[in-house]
Amino acid sequence: MSSDTQVNVYNFKTLMELPSAEYGTLRFDPNNTCNLKCVYCHNHRSDEIIDTEQFEVFLHTKVRRVESFQVG
Repeated sequence: MSSDTQVNVYNFKTLMELPSAEYGTLRFDPNNTCNLKCVYCHNHRSDEIIDTEQFEVFLHTKVRRVESFQVG
């Protein structure tokens, strides 16, 4: 069982290619954007999102079990 897995716009396609799995903690970040425009921020941002239908397919086909689920 994977102990802590983050699902985000950067790894979603890769996770969809893997076989179904059991997760300890599954953290879901549907986007990676921010409404602040800090000039000193070094975090990469993206306007890409994981839409609801895509995430439903992930849950139904790739997640056999999860102990803890967090949405960011």
